[in-house]
Amino acid sequence: MGFLIMIGQFLLALSILVAIHELGHMLPALWFGMRVEKFYIGFPPKVFSFVRKGIEYGLGAIPLGGFVKISGMVDESLDTKNLDAVPQPWEFRAKPAWQRLIVMLGGVFVNFVFGIIIVAIMLWVWGVTKVPIEALKNGIYPLEAAQELGFKPGDKILTINDKKVEFYNDIIVPRTIIDGDATYLVQRGSEQLKINVPVETLNKLNENPFMLARTELYVSALVDSSGAQKAGIKLEDRIISVNGTPVKFLDELKSILGKNKGKAVAVGLIRGKDSLKLNVNISAEGLMGAGLDNAIPYPEVKEEFTFGRAFLSAPGHGADLIMTNIKAFKLMAQGKINPMKTVGGPIKMAGQFGKNFILEKFFSLLAIISIMLAFMNLLPIPALDGGHVMFLLFELITRRKPSDKVVEISQRVGMVFLLTLTVLITFKDAFESVIR
Repeated sequence: MGFLIMIGQFLLALSILVAIHELGHMLPALWFGMRVEKFYIGFPPKVFSFVRKGIEYGLGAIPLGGFVKISGMVDESLDTKNLDAVPQPWEFRAKPAWQRLIVMLGGVFVNFVFGIIIVAIMLWVWGVTKVPIEALKNGIYPLEAAQELGFKPGDKILTINDKKVEFYNDIIVPRTIIDGDATYLVQRGSEQLKINVPVETLNKLNENPFMLARTELYVSALVDSSGAQKAGIKLEDRIISVNGTPVKFLDELKSILGKNKGKAVAVGLIRGKDSLKLNVNISAEGLMGAGLDNAIPYPEVKEEFTFGRAFLSAPGHGADLIMTNIKAFKLMAQGKINPMKTVGGPIKMAGQFGKNFILEKFFSLLAIISIMLAFMNLLPIPALDGGHVMFLLFELITRRKPSDKVVEISQRVGMVFLLTLTVLITFKDAFESVIR
């Protein structure tokens, strides 16, 4: 059921965004007197369709995109049978370049605006909740990439690039290294030391956290049919020992379980006022199948937004997201980060929604994906909106219209490139999900 909820959320979000994007193309096309033939969510084969005011609206069986078919336009349908005829007044190719440019930018524009509106509503309704860094009394728990750089459990992060760290949210993923190598100042016991985090670290994160709070062992989730569930461990149990050895933190537990892979261990825990000891089978990977969280919730600081301030602040959030991706593309071009390790496709995107429906998370991802679709569609690749925009800007600047044949060949090359890239990324994501 959890898997179906995850896929359902992803397909719902994608369908909403595709519909909005294609409306962004269709509406200005109609305003400028262009004939719109089809409006589809999803790609063929067709599931169903109906005709209204001369436009065929339909749903395709492959729910990974959509299209609007405008007469006289060389698009992803590659329908060029009428392009040798004299352009008719209602055709895309018969209209002035500036009108065609507005039509092509319409999808990008509405995706960006829609994302900004969602961000603004979220700021107004939920505000921004952060955990002060001082609340992490036990320091951090570095994950694999951070451990390799020299971070240790219990370290306290003081500054990043000489800037004081104020919130836990700022260290979960090292966003600062998108600008280049970063220097972390940490407190380890009575000692302060600096740790360099190179930009290449992004290759190892794959959108996973860099470090987490060092938490006490409170059971917040259980994996079905896992050793923990079968042994009788329950939600809200507090783990205090393994095989008689006291444990307080996740890194201590992982160390002991790693030495007992495939074995049974005696887990001491507290349930309410009772102390219990249960025999738990540990998997070959050294896992017991329990999600662990902090026993005592961290104090949070919530920043409230008025309606007006939320809508004034939202564009900045969208611009930050786009600038981060521009910097990421620059690093890929420089060879500092590997796109096959950092770029994700439909499988990874679907996984971000999770197996439970959380309204705030759904809208957050809806906004992020909408803004990302706007950015990606502006890339100057034939078959994307940015490819059409590139040709139209050339026409506006030089006063020379590229031949329909050139546009058609470019579309074919762009389609092959994008389909190949999509298949490669999808297989990569599928492989990574299997070996996890």
